[in-house]
Amino acid sequence: MKVERIGVNQSILKTDIDYSALFDLLEVLRFNCIKNEAIFDKDSDLFYDFKKYTIPEIMELIECMDISKRSKEYLLNKDNLYACLTFMVMQGKVLIGDVIGGDNTYQILPRDFMGRSYFFKNSDISVAYPNKFFVVSDTHIGDKNIEDFSMIHTIFRYAKYILNIDTVIHLGDVFQGIRLDKGSYKGYNYSSPEVRKILDEQLEKFQKYFPDFLKVIAIEGNKDESIVQYLSNFFVSGSRANHMLLSFMKPNFHLLRKREYGYYIDSKGIRIGLSHPLRFNDFFPYVKTYDIDRNDSFAELLKKVNSRDVDVSLSGHYHFNVNRIINDDNGITRRVCEVVPSLSKLCYETEEPCCAMVFRFITNEDNYTTDFGITPLYYRNNKVVEGEERIYSTNSKLLQKK
Repeated sequence: MKVERIGVNQSILKTDIDYSALFDLLEVLRFNCIKNEAIFDKDSDLFYDFKKYTIPEIMELIECMDISKRSKEYLLNKDNLYACLTFMVMQGKVLIGDVIGGDNTYQILPRDFMGRSYFFKNSDISVAYPNKFFVVSDTHIGDKNIEDFSMIHTIFRYAKYILNIDTVIHLGDVFQGIRLDKGSYKGYNYSSPEVRKILDEQLEKFQKYFPDFLKVIAIEGNKDESIVQYLSNFFVSGSRANHMLLSFMKPNFHLLRKREYGYYIDSKGIRIGLSHPLRFNDFFPYVKTYDIDRNDSFAELLKKVNSRDVDVSLSGHYHFNVNRIINDDNGITRRVCEVVPSLSKLCYETEEPCCAMVFRFITNEDNYTTDFGITPLYYRNNKVVEGEERIYSTNSKLLQKK
């Protein structure tokens, strides 16, 4: 794949996109779709129900479908298939679905919707098997004073090899980025050599040093915005790049674009909110530091108002741990609000050097989540130490008890 105007390793991909294979792959993704028979416009696929396929399922379809021999041989190479799917996600033709504990899914968009920016923020996160996942935040790659790749790798290895976790949720500020609206680089732009040098160095560090052995689902933080905007200056195989270029650089990594109300994980019996800044509910989509410990009159405003019925909200941004329980006005249910501190040297500046958390689903015999546990992890003397797990009942269980 040809990547133009990037200052990092030129061999991001070792293959060029085969465009004839792309067209065949689109037909594969349309396989077995269901159309609303009440719609008579035969030239539009707007009302088709397209299926979500994993890469292994797509490869099975390729094996049996009537496509060209050349495309079949090309697409049955898993690296080529991943590159083609990622390229079409970049172009806005395919949606990717992130799956905790399973393979990600890919779903073709109707032609009328292809390329629309709305769908770059329409990703979803699901759970294939509710067990546990890892939560980190604020790695700030590019700030030499606080980034710590040794800490990152130690924590990730602990998650994979000690805790048998396969998915990391990164709650934003993966990069340090750069400010062009104020400070030393006010008035500069992304074509300025000084800006390009700084952001290229951050991308190069990400490509060389960020772990590649765990699936990472990252939510765009405020510091990541400049990186996302900068990536639009690149072209991949003749198409303008976007945030998906990071997935070419690290196939285990997927950045979800920032959206006002964050993202949600819905599993049996539980709903988890994910965002970079702390959110108490939809009326307070961004809670400032001084609001966290406001008086009771402020807390009263946080009662259940359009809260989307989340059991727990996970966020980053503050670089220190915040644990608040917001009771709903029904007197039964509540939201657990948890801030994950920074996976960087900033964690040493907190009262306890917490740098990551483990989220555990506690299920019954029907695989229905009745409780959940949150365990803080500490980084001391280059070793990981587990804190005490906090266990909470889900709102569904609380309602059943009542």
